[in-house]
Amino acid sequence: MDKSERVLLPTNVSPLHYDLELTPDLDKLSFSAVEKIKVLVSTSTTEIKLHSKEIQIVSASFLDSATSTNIEVEEVIQYKRFECYDTADFIL
Repeated sequence: MDKSERVLLPTNVSPLHYDLELTPDLDKLSFSAVEKIKVLVSTSTTEIKLHSKEIQIVSASFLDSATSTNIEVEEVIQYKRFECYDTADFIL
């Protein structure tokens, strides 16, 4: 992969911990998953961007751990960027 094709994510949201639960479907040779990512948001934002190569996002939600407040996701936009990288934007 050429460096010019690298997709760097913004630095205002940093992952702290990943919790992944996989459910395989051996008949279809596929799987479904639930992923929880604990992140540190260093500056206020209305958008969170993640890499999402070969991942179909069905739903997303965010929780402000300081206030236990659910943050509504208004829209999830998935982009096909390059052969090696896709990204997903979560509009809050």
